[in-house]
Amino acid sequence: MTKKINLRKLIKIGSIALLTLLLLVVGLSLIYPDVSKLKKENPRKTAFMEYREKEWQKQGKKRKIVHTWVPFSAISPYAVKAVIIAEDDKFWSHEGFDYEAMQKALEKDLKKKKFKAGGSTISQQLAKIFTFLLPRIPSANCGKPS
Repeated sequence: MTKKINLRKLIKIGSIALLTLLLLVVGLSLIYPDVSKLKKENPRKTAFMEYREKEWQKQGKKRKIVHTWVPFSAISPYAVKAVIIAEDDKFWSHEGFDYEAMQKALEKDLKKKKFKAGGSTISQQLAKIFTFLLPRIPSANCGKPS
């Protein structure tokens, strides 16, 4: 009798674990864009670049953004680190979420009774961009076929 109960419990726990793993994989695939193509082909203009060109065209300005993609190895490691530090100065000391900065921002917001301060990291900024900003920009297709 106890073998049956234990087997049922084991099957139930295994099923829940498998379902959780499946949901996690599906969720991550929806959040993170497919960047595998970037190894072989350069990305087109960004939505922001296209937006700027359209604005200039409306204003009658004859400007066009010309960009040349270079391999990552051609970019100075100091420039890479400078960008990362400018965006998230504690990047190397946390694992995607700076809970201390988030807590301070929340305390500051609660004190001022306004939600203004941010404790965001690069991970949080990317999540915000892909969740809220890109779906609202028509020319940003986030890797989906045009």
